[in-house]
Amino acid sequence: MRRILITLPILILLSACCCNNPPRVAPAQVPFSAAVVAIDDDLRAYPDPAHAQRGSIVHFVHLRPGHDLSVDSEVFDDVQHQGGHAWAHVRANAEYGVRHKYTVHDLTTKKDNDPIIIIDP
Repeated sequence: MRRILITLPILILLSACCCNNPPRVAPAQVPFSAAVVAIDDDLRAYPDPAHAQRGSIVHFVHLRPGHDLSVDSEVFDDVQHQGGHAWAHVRANAEYGVRHKYTVHDLTTKKDNDPIIIIDP
């Protein structure tokens, strides 16, 4: 009888924890995707060309700590940066399939580079 009284609450607790799974979100339901572009010391972008979708956020990360990074392009409408990380929102009317140039600025060394980004449907 004691075993039942000890085991029963444990089984109830385990079943309550196991059955309380959060709903899963299908990838098609996620409103925005994000692309990540790594920037090396020579301001080369990886991947180059980068791929993004309209309305998505593109993150740019400088691989060398201590460098200040910024980006700009006609396909970005909201660009922000902090230290070695910059992020940009791709315009909703960006043209599909065209090789757009964007400029990477290393604000520490005052160097620039112009990699490519392609907007995918």
